[in-house]
Amino acid sequence: MTQVAGRTDPVRRVILTAVITAAAWGVVSVPLLAQGTNGKIEGRVRDQTGTPIASAQVFVVNTTFSTITDADGFYFINNVPVGTIDLQASFIGYRPARIEGIKILSGQTLTQDVTLEATPFEVEEITVIAAVNPLVPRDEVTTKQRVDGDYAQQLPIDRVSQVLALQPGVVASADGGTLYIRGGRADEAVLYIDGVPAQSGSRNAIQFQGSSGRSNFGFNPNVNTVSTVGFAEASITTGAAAAEFGNSQAGVIAVQTRSGGRSWTGSLSYETNDFGSASYGLNRITGSLSGPIFNNLTFFLGGDLEGQQARQEGKGVIDYPISVQAGRDTVLVVPDSPGDPLSDTSTVEIQKWAIYLGNCDHFAASSNPDIASNYGFECQGVRAPATTRSGMRLNANVNWSYGTGSRLRLSAVFNQDQRRNIGSPSNPIQAVGQTGSNAIYTLNWTQNLTRSAERALALEVGLSYQEDRFIRSALTRASERESYAPFGGFLLDQLDYVFDRDQFPVDRQLVANIRDDSLNSRQSPYRLEDELGYATISRYRTNPYGLLSLWTESGGPAGTHRVNDENRWVARSTLDWQADRFNRIKLGGEFTRYDIHSFNGSMFVPNGRAYIEKPVRWSGFFQNRLDLGDVVVEGGLRYDYYRSGAERTFLLDLTQGSPTINQYVFLPKSTDYRGTAPVGEGPADCSATGCPLTVFRTDQSHDYLSPHIQVAFPVTRTTNFRLSYAHQVQVPDFGLIYDFRGTDLDFGRTIVFEFGMRHSFSADAVLDISAYNKDNLSNTSERIFTLFDPAANNLPISQLLITNADFGNVKGIDLRYDRRFGNLFNGTLAYTFEDAKST
Repeated sequence: MTQVAGRTDPVRRVILTAVITAAAWGVVSVPLLAQGTNGKIEGRVRDQTGTPIASAQVFVVNTTFSTITDADGFYFINNVPVGTIDLQASFIGYRPARIEGIKILSGQTLTQDVTLEATPFEVEEITVIAAVNPLVPRDEVTTKQRVDGDYAQQLPIDRVSQVLALQPGVVASADGGTLYIRGGRADEAVLYIDGVPAQSGSRNAIQFQGSSGRSNFGFNPNVNTVSTVGFAEASITTGAAAAEFGNSQAGVIAVQTRSGGRSWTGSLSYETNDFGSASYGLNRITGSLSGPIFNNLTFFLGGDLEGQQARQEGKGVIDYPISVQAGRDTVLVVPDSPGDPLSDTSTVEIQKWAIYLGNCDHFAASSNPDIASNYGFECQGVRAPATTRSGMRLNANVNWSYGTGSRLRLSAVFNQDQRRNIGSPSNPIQAVGQTGSNAIYTLNWTQNLTRSAERALALEVGLSYQEDRFIRSALTRASERESYAPFGGFLLDQLDYVFDRDQFPVDRQLVANIRDDSLNSRQSPYRLEDELGYATISRYRTNPYGLLSLWTESGGPAGTHRVNDENRWVARSTLDWQADRFNRIKLGGEFTRYDIHSFNGSMFVPNGRAYIEKPVRWSGFFQNRLDLGDVVVEGGLRYDYYRSGAERTFLLDLTQGSPTINQYVFLPKSTDYRGTAPVGEGPADCSATGCPLTVFRTDQSHDYLSPHIQVAFPVTRTTNFRLSYAHQVQVPDFGLIYDFRGTDLDFGRTIVFEFGMRHSFSADAVLDISAYNKDNLSNTSERIFTLFDPAANNLPISQLLITNADFGNVKGIDLRYDRRFGNLFNGTLAYTFEDAKST
């Protein structure tokens, strides 16, 4: 696969982009104070003869970050936020020097030396020097690709994932919304937003198919949760990760959102391809505003609103018309029993049907003028009716810096997606929609505890409350009409559902009803005792296709009702100790508490699956980074733990005497074997014969200790090698653990080894090659097991269960060539070769 930086979806976007205004304040703000995974800057301050200058003051302009040099003229500043900074150095008797345009990269150390010019007089003039930023940092110990927010805004993209998909080792799904890293599944990457993990417990990237279909369905946070105008830097680690980052088998995606600077800035833009029936009617508004509030207190507000009139149907769709009602044509009186003069009669309305999606020219020659004119209704070409989709992404924050680089930052990220589904023209029950949203509220605190010219101790704390909400269900009639074809495709109001969370809550009573097989309406959004009361559709062939409706007296109308709500409380803390010039030690951990409410089932059939669970996950890590200038060694240990709290059902047949191992059968909670008799007999009388007893057992907790080591070293002045090795583990998808086929799943485990080389042809041309091997030791998989049923004379039965399995191996080579042309243009060529094998 060859990837070249450029447009990733040209078919979708033949777009006229109209910049309404860049606001009165100029361009988007410089991401000076973006919190999250920060960077480090170090170097030496010397005079013109090369003599070190001790006790020189070095500071980041317009911030509280400052330090002084030691006896060797060496300085360092840790935890500098990602972005572009200006660095200034000064000392009495020398002309101050300022280096402008230094790019700080997340997790990396940038070396910036400063030369001061001696002067016998006191001068206020400052020597200004433009920074020469390396294309690849010298201390890169694993493969990590970065995308600058300002750079991304110059590309023809509207999703963060689209630019990350251009990186080697990364493959995007057809719609560009899902990323696959080096042969891993979509849910095997972990996402960090502003320094804290933002990952759903029910990731559901693996959509197992069985008798019940999907095990779960939700709307989970991903890299596109943040707007393109709202991020300062996005990075994707495809190599072996450091011990600091975990709960991932494939890679680490980190996004640092923008913060405001010392000046007022803003932007506003509008783009569209809404030029009639030949397009799908896309409209997008993007804007931002940032600036100072008071002294060192700043803010940022930005986001985008996107609407699309109709979903994309594919090539040739115009040849398969879809019709909509265009008014009543006539009313017929139809006997309920044809041929019986005494039978009751019903009045049936016959509707006019106008073509919505399709080509009206097919009927232009009709002798019926109404049909020839399509009943006065203008054809919509490729646009399917009632398939509007709309998205909104917002992020805001306030940032306060104090002391010598300490700061507090409160941020909020919100993402919402709503869409209509076309359903059936003759069946209003099929008029369904879905609403999904993510909200992430994070408080970051960095406190410098002690600091000297050679040592520093800092505490970093991140506290986050996160919500995921998803519902897919039947729309109310009013909401169905209002959302049929909204202006610009913008669904600004939230869709209303016939059975929302208030009318059909996923609570303990619902779970108990399903588990006990209680045949009442609390197993379904509809009252199962009055199924015929929901026959709101015609039983005659009144649609333009001459087809029967999707309703029968035995089965009821078709439809699904899915709700997946999750709350997360996340805490992350790191003690960062620069012990000396060479050793930087980090000690910390994460804790996540989940609260998951889920229902997935048919509207009219009591076969739903529901659960309410509160699993926990926590981890701790220790790592040391030994930085000798040219040689960098980073090693660490990580401990991961999780407890699902899931209960498993075992059946013990007391009529068989002493139980044997084969008489313990693994079955889900919702399966009810009470009253089941042995093969060949009638219904069991539990009081007389004794029935199998149901025994619940709680899943055990799981933990794992994983090593991580990374090395980077030079072989020539222009060539660097790197090696990395790690055991990467990930908590399984809780939606699979709680599925009716779920088992007591262990961590997913992958062993990663990588070898890489970086060669600089010049300061503006760099070639990077990496080869890797990944052994997937314990991935989640479906397997058929033979079990023994004590309720059927221990006869063997085949049961499809979700379990852990060795999933094979992935090998590959990634290549990336970067070329910089002056200060205006960058070019990137990426290539990936991959060989994946599974068992």
